[in-house]
Amino acid sequence: MREKKKRAGYGVALLFLVVCVGLIVVVYLNSAEQDPALQVFVKQGALRGHQLTTREGRHILAFQGVPYAKPPIGDLRFRPPQPAEPWTGVLDATKEAPMCVQRGLFPSDIEVRGQEDCLYLNVYTPRISKSGSEAAPLDVMVWVHGGGWFTGSGNTDMYGPQYLLDKDIILVTMNYRLGLIGFLSTEDAECPGNNGMKDQVAALRWVRDNIVEFGGNPNRVTIFGESAGGSSTHLHMLSPASKGLFHRAISQSGIVLSPWALTPPGSPKLVAEQVADVFNCPVQSSSELISCLRKQDAYKLYGAELLIPAKRMSPITFTPVIEEQVGEGDEVFMSDHPMKILLSGDLELVPWMVGFASNEGVFFTTFLLGPDQSKAKLVENSLITILLENPEDKSLVKEIVKKVEEFYSGDKRIIH
Repeated sequence: MREKKKRAGYGVALLFLVVCVGLIVVVYLNSAEQDPALQVFVKQGALRGHQLTTREGRHILAFQGVPYAKPPIGDLRFRPPQPAEPWTGVLDATKEAPMCVQRGLFPSDIEVRGQEDCLYLNVYTPRISKSGSEAAPLDVMVWVHGGGWFTGSGNTDMYGPQYLLDKDIILVTMNYRLGLIGFLSTEDAECPGNNGMKDQVAALRWVRDNIVEFGGNPNRVTIFGESAGGSSTHLHMLSPASKGLFHRAISQSGIVLSPWALTPPGSPKLVAEQVADVFNCPVQSSSELISCLRKQDAYKLYGAELLIPAKRMSPITFTPVIEEQVGEGDEVFMSDHPMKILLSGDLELVPWMVGFASNEGVFFTTFLLGPDQSKAKLVENSLITILLENPEDKSLVKEIVKKVEEFYSGDKRIIH
């Protein structure tokens, strides 16, 4: 009997201990949410972040899902980004925002996902500014994700802070509009194009205006990216809209002269009309065309890209364009061909690192795994586009294809 009472006493004591620990955890979590060290005040209002741990066990602060522009929905679809509205209270910045509307990277992954309300960024910092602090402000690195301007995001599933924040830097990642929604152009003032690039500019301006509150130095900002992000980085060096917003740049596996990095004049308008045809929208005027497309469901609109005639091997249909006409008071991102700008020397002369990864072109061999007819179209219609951009003498195409086959595959033909 005594033994049973003794065991019962142990059980009550253990239960009491568990309850106490639980209460301590709840109190700790509640106090952590109110911890001033996790709050930052930016131009639009107060943010509450949370803690993360890096690869080497360093505790850092994360502020995720921070709006840097108004949601580009309704009448703001196909328009340049507008500054984010201020908010009242403390904004919960402990969760990542949805990625922008997109499909998968591979041609077979045609499922559309994401949201139009997606213009958010993430800030990761080892510390935030405190009044009276003598700590030197930290260098800032702003990441522009790749994905051919039609897929990807700045979220931690691919681009987290676990490695870089082992160092004393601040990392900023962003979402920007993609594909048809971000890069449709009618080549006139109604929809000049490059809205996805202008989103990136808006994010850089937000960094300039607010990064000091996170312990960052707005005068030591490096932009960097891979693939389409690398080309975007290089484009910012040429754009008048981006001047003064960064001080160093790194392009990985993509520059402005990559043959997939710019849609040649004439093509964007044609593609916009092909999209309009899918929805039976009028094409007599750009105003009517864009007004009609603004009324379409975002997922159906994005999916329409798969229904228009293919132009290249690459799955990239919508890319940056040259803006020959813009609306009154609207900002131009790219008013001339990048090559002309490079030759003129009228660009942001900042330290620039550029490179590529070993065997990165292997990705494109996935397109060779289809039927022979697909392989033929790939090589004849698209491989030469990549090699020569726009061959003037079409009669040379088959001859060049043959030379490429012989060089890379010997006796085994790529196509039959």
